[in-house]
Amino acid sequence: MDDSVIDPVLLALNPEARNLAVPVEPATHTSELLDDKEPEKEDDEDLETTVGEAGGTVYTLEQQDKIISEEVWKLVLDRRAKYKADKGTSKAYPRHVKRYEEWWDENEKKRVLKEAEAGNVWTARPAHPITAEKAALFLDYESKRPKKSRDGKDIPNTRVGRSSIQQTISALQNYRSDHQRDEDYRNCPESHISLRDNIEIREIERSAKADEPERQKESQEMKAQGVANQTFTTDELILMSNDHLTNPNGRAKVNIHSSIRDRAMLLFTTAMALRGDDTRSILLSDILIRDVPLPDIGLDHSVKVSLSQLAQLCTADINY
Repeated sequence: MDDSVIDPVLLALNPEARNLAVPVEPATHTSELLDDKEPEKEDDEDLETTVGEAGGTVYTLEQQDKIISEEVWKLVLDRRAKYKADKGTSKAYPRHVKRYEEWWDENEKKRVLKEAEAGNVWTARPAHPITAEKAALFLDYESKRPKKSRDGKDIPNTRVGRSSIQQTISALQNYRSDHQRDEDYRNCPESHISLRDNIEIREIERSAKADEPERQKESQEMKAQGVANQTFTTDELILMSNDHLTNPNGRAKVNIHSSIRDRAMLLFTTAMALRGDDTRSILLSDILIRDVPLPDIGLDHSVKVSLSQLAQLCTADINY
């Protein structure tokens, strides 16, 4: 046969089919002979690099390093939190950072308005990341402000001292260290340098230490001026003392003990005021004063003597 061949299967089933020809085009290229083969299976090892045995994720070395780094960083933060709790700064540090954030935002608003009045444009910058320059401006403000009471009000005739400035620096530095992996701080190389390595910060801390004696002296003088402006006479003290007994707080008679307590505190603190360190310790009997006549000096001359002193005089007379 010319271009035909007999199908061998058909020939085996029917020998007479020899005369039948099934045209088959011969393969002209090797690739045509391989078209009918089944596709090869992927290597099992290559498959495991993308899918785990249980169908989970197979981490790359870079991903594993990142996970381990995050675990170590969490341990560091936990240890820092415990250390701050033991030192008692776990509440103080956030308070300093919050005060810095509030002051910075308010200061930037004032700067924007001031520049706008001059016809200039100033773009307010965020408080974070905390840089040495931002911290220096805030510390200058802190060193001049009065102390705060527990309810956040200014205490007159006071000024923050060296310890407050030092703790503020430590609080800002602690925040920078805890957030050094945040995007703002990670992209700011300056925030990776300790604040106390900056010359401006060191100068502010040194000045606060050097000015501490003068600050304490100034504070005491201001307090003394305040006391001098709020003094009262002996007659006014007697009226206040009697008022605690004649007009007790509350309607119930049982409240008389509160009035006695308040009266004792009034007299006791008044007797203690401005006594100095070189005098004897005050006694409870010192709040009870008596006028003792001294006829040897004058018929109308008398001196005020406490009960404890009067008892000592009487004892001396008896012994004599």
